[in-house]
Amino acid sequence: MASKPSPNAGDVPIVLDGEDFVLKPSLACASTLSRQGGGFAGMSSRLATIDFDATVMVITQGLGLKGQDAKGIDEKIYLTGVGELAGSCIRFINILANGGRPPNEEAGDDSGGSARPQTASS
Repeated sequence: MASKPSPNAGDVPIVLDGEDFVLKPSLACASTLSRQGGGFAGMSSRLATIDFDATVMVITQGLGLKGQDAKGIDEKIYLTGVGELAGSCIRFINILANGGRPPNEEAGDDSGGSARPQTASS
């Protein structure tokens, strides 16, 4: 059974146009991004190809912005550079897919895949 995450363990800090922000995982965010992105793998693929709209969706949802509060975030993303934000956004999707917790860090793999113990071959 997975251990209970420490508070804020899944938060991902980002900088948009010189301002500090924090993407915060939640069930609502996970549901929306999975649904709109074709699943977590689909969203990660879109982010990996430097998809502007996917980046805007992830950051808007991760910041919990709606309506007028989201106005102007796309320009901040553009000015920062989508390629600059891709790694943090993919990491955030991996955290959402893992129930709001960072993937197992012992494996040293932040690709988002499940960490499986390696067995020795005889």
